[in-house]
Amino acid sequence: MTTVTSEKIIPDNTTIILTRVPLAFPPLAERVRDWSDRDAMHRAVMTLFDPQLPGDAGLRRAASSILFRVEGDQRNPYLLIQSHVALASMSDSLVTTDLSGLIPRLAPGTVVMFRIDINAVRCQSRSTRRLPIPEPEIPEWLTGTTMSRGLSEIAVDDLKVRVLRAGRTPLRIARIDGNAVVRDQGALVALLDEGVGRAKAYGCGLLSVLPIG
Repeated sequence: MTTVTSEKIIPDNTTIILTRVPLAFPPLAERVRDWSDRDAMHRAVMTLFDPQLPGDAGLRRAASSILFRVEGDQRNPYLLIQSHVALASMSDSLVTTDLSGLIPRLAPGTVVMFRIDINAVRCQSRSTRRLPIPEPEIPEWLTGTTMSRGLSEIAVDDLKVRVLRAGRTPLRIARIDGNAVVRDQGALVALLDEGVGRAKAYGCGLLSVLPIG
C-alpha cells in the first residue's frame, strides 16, 4: 500500500529517521571551520552518510530526503538531521528517533505546533531574481507556500530572521514557530518528507510538527 499525494507517492514502509548530532561530533566538526557557511555545513552533513547513496551526485540529498536544521544554544548547539537512511557514522552521543509513529497522529483536524527554518525570499517571474520577504509580511507569505497543502489556519507565534551565507551567496533564513491545523494528512507527510521551500541543502525546509494534547 502507499500514501498518495499530489506531489509524489510515499511507500507506507518508508522510514523517516531524525538524528540529533552535536556540532562537536568529530566527523562533523573537523570538516567545518565556519558554521555560518551553510555550504560547508551541507558538505559536512553529506559525509556522515554512505557515499554510495542512490542517485547522481547532485541528487543524492533529495533522493534520500536528507534535511537538517541547527538547534540548541551556544553551549550545546546541534543539528537535527532527517533522512530515509541512517548515518554511516554513529556513536553513543547521537540520539535517533523513528518518526513513523508520528504519522498516525496527524489526522485531519488535529492541532499541531510547528517549527521551520525557511528561506524567506520571493522569485521575480521576469528577472528570476530572489528578493527578501519583508519581515512583517512573512506570516502572510508563509500561508501561500506549500505548507498550506497539508496545514490550514497557520499562525505564527515567534519569528526570527538571520542572514548567513552559502559560500559567497547571502542566505536569508526565517525561523518560525507557530501552530496550525492538519488539513490533509498525506500532503503533510509529503511536506515532512520533502521539506518546504528553497535552500534545503543549506539547512532550510525541515518542517517539524507535534500534535497539541
